[in-house]
Amino acid sequence: MSPVDPSQLDAIREAATKRFGEQTMFHGNEIPAALALPFDSIELNLATFGGARMGRMMHLWGGPSSGKTMAAWSIARAAQNHRSEQFPDGMTVCYYNVEGTYDADFTAELGVDVDNVEVVNCGIIEDIGRHLDVLLPAAHIHIIDSTSFAEAALYAKAKKDDSRPGADARAWQMVLKEAEQVMDKGEPEVVKKGKVVTPRREAENMIILISHETIDFNSGARKPVASKTIGHASAMTLRFAQAKKLYRTTPGGPLSDTRPQKPNDELSGGHRVNGVEVEIEVVKSKVCKPFGKARRILDYDTITFDSMFEMFKAGLFLGVINKSGSFYTVDGIEGSIQGQEKVKEALAADQSIQMKIYAAADAYCRNGGFV
Repeated sequence: MSPVDPSQLDAIREAATKRFGEQTMFHGNEIPAALALPFDSIELNLATFGGARMGRMMHLWGGPSSGKTMAAWSIARAAQNHRSEQFPDGMTVCYYNVEGTYDADFTAELGVDVDNVEVVNCGIIEDIGRHLDVLLPAAHIHIIDSTSFAEAALYAKAKKDDSRPGADARAWQMVLKEAEQVMDKGEPEVVKKGKVVTPRREAENMIILISHETIDFNSGARKPVASKTIGHASAMTLRFAQAKKLYRTTPGGPLSDTRPQKPNDELSGGHRVNGVEVEIEVVKSKVCKPFGKARRILDYDTITFDSMFEMFKAGLFLGVINKSGSFYTVDGIEGSIQGQEKVKEALAADQSIQMKIYAAADAYCRNGGFV
């Protein structure tokens, strides 16, 4: 066998282009980073270095009421609001209503333009694949909620418990492999003899797969109720988990992880959970550093996240806020402030400090970390 000759690559690339087309072989530096659509969470954007990437599949899994679907809808909202030369009217969204739980009013409350959402009712995995084949060229963002509830046609017909895991895995493998071929991943800029022959074009598709969580009976480990194929196909996987249950002692009062001594629910006479602190971890990523974490406070009474809690945490992480004991100093505010709640109040009242934290977060994401 003759030794490797790297000088042959240019000739091979040219031959491949003539035989298979312009978008066949590239130098690694010719393929730019994918467009990132931000979440509605500065903490989560820091953990993912900018958000969810176009041209990729993303897997969100975790327990109930941990914010998975809300995170997916925040990406949909960002897509609808995104404006550029390539997307002058924003992006379109398809929601695969596998569980049959889509609610237009609730989705609109999350800031999504429901007039520009296509809802697809389908519960069979193969049917999801057929819809994807048709809809991927017609819509940009595709949310499948949830993969855990969908079942293979073979199992749906036979209804044999022992056939479902294998049938589901084979069906998802077929669907996602075909979807990967159909997904638009954009085109890099092609330059010949110093002239741009083909301008760069951003990827125009993203698939978000949502799954539930189960606990392994033997090990106690948490894992998604989903085929392993979904994890393999996804460029990024986020795990959602409830870290703390939160309560209110008085209506409209602050949330606390201390359970009230007296019942706080007049209707039932018991203790009502008013919110949760959610931990989100990047357990897999092929587009940024993995294992980043974010914490969010979800208020069940208002169906909102505590944005100032996240701003406070991000400010600490980025060095805009510094802590000494129970006192904090904030870049741009004279003197020190005692207590987290007082700092959050100061942040809410000062847009310039918020913009300073956003700017530091943007630099962190663009640079792939601290420089």
